[in-house]
Amino acid sequence: MCSLPNNVEIPDPDVPRVSVVVPALNEEKNLRAAVCSVIEAAKAAGNVTIEIIIVNDGSTDGTAALIEEITTSGDGIRQDFIVFKKPEGT
Repeated sequence: MCSLPNNVEIPDPDVPRVSVVVPALNEEKNLRAAVCSVIEAAKAAGNVTIEIIIVNDGSTDGTAALIEEITTSGDGIRQDFIVFKKPEGT
């Protein structure tokens, strides 16, 4: 399992920035690994700043609670996520 960052640094304007959108519909079992995968890929890429946007598309399992845990764990991940009350995807 990856270690989530424990601080947030102000991005250098000369460093490439990448936004990663993670759609989540009943992904309680997979979401932590997906977020860790994105973080590990950013570390491997080197000098890059990432933003992870998790979109909860009306999950009925524990996805919402896991998102809350990830974003409030004090690991430097800001609590900004999108939640739909019912699935909006097709």
